[in-house]
Amino acid sequence: MFVDVPSRRHAHLRWVTPALVVTCVACYLWLMLSAPATRYAVLGNWGTVPAHLFQHGKVLEGWSWLRPLTSLFMHADWMHLLGNMLFLVIFGLPAERALGSRRFLALFLIGGAFANLVGAWTLSSQLRPIIGCSGAVSAMLGPHCSSACGCCCNCCSLGRARVSAPWCGGRTWPASASGSCSR
Repeated sequence: MFVDVPSRRHAHLRWVTPALVVTCVACYLWLMLSAPATRYAVLGNWGTVPAHLFQHGKVLEGWSWLRPLTSLFMHADWMHLLGNMLFLVIFGLPAERALGSRRFLALFLIGGAFANLVGAWTLSSQLRPIIGCSGAVSAMLGPHCSSACGCCCNCCSLGRARVSAPWCGGRTWPASASGSCSR
């Protein structure tokens, strides 16, 4: 008698999270090994400087639309870098497994850029750059929660609600405040 054993799907290589970590660390090392004048010029030109993005009604003019993306890879000091990379690895690897590499990279870049733009909008008169990938890492909490929960829901919701998760194709699932899910 033969037993039918379902074959396991081969896990795809998760390459985006390690590549993001290497890119952030390389960018940090390059900035820290540069002369202070060069470092401050790069942070001012490629960091998300709120006053430069929203000056005189000119929103994201010229190359400034890249600043919310390029600032994701710059960090202020080694503790800032270490904290972001730790949470990127903890939440990024499961989220990349749940989403796939391309969708995960899109979520990282779009979520991070959106977080930087919201931060710049709320601090529109500041001349200090907004840098780091904290917003991008926070964008990964939804897919991480849903993969940890085993279903597509927003595990961080408050109260009883039907939530729609865009990374799950727009399906809705009931969710409770405890984070448990029911289909």
